[in-house]
Amino acid sequence: MSENLHTRALQLVAKARVEGLADSERDWLAAHLQDCDFCNEHAQQTDRALRALRTAAISVPAGLASRTQFRVRLRAMELSEREPQRRMLWLACAASWIVGIASAPYVWRMFMARRTHRHAQARLANWIRSLVDHSRAVRGQRPASGERAADRRAGLDEARQLTLSRKA
Repeated sequence: MSENLHTRALQLVAKARVEGLADSERDWLAAHLQDCDFCNEHAQQTDRALRALRTAAISVPAGLASRTQFRVRLRAMELSEREPQRRMLWLACAASWIVGIASAPYVWRMFMARRTHRHAQARLANWIRSLVDHSRAVRGQRPASGERAADRRAGLDEARQLTLSRKA
């Protein structure tokens, strides 16, 4: 017979003792065990070993069950003592999330106000610059490039002073 058949038979013997077999596997194993003495002997040895294990008396030290119960109760008490600390941790986490969610609109509003404030300053500086350029153009003055840069800086300074005076 093939080694694969013997290997399969030995695996099915073990599986039959642990999980049980499907009908087709059980029929195949029964037919194989009738034909193969080696596999039949292995199945019988497995049955005898399992019966011996079931009938063997295992001595347990006196008080083992009570000591085990005591240890389990002690561990349960330790865990219950730690539980309030965990509750406080969860409460602190929940509180931080609530504060974060509640304050998010205000933080966003401050961020946007700061951003629009910068844009307003730049727009005001451009407007002042255009007024200065327009007044010079009306008077027929054409400033040199160095003067134009100095005028722009002066316009920015004026814009800053105007915004500061509006805040005050």
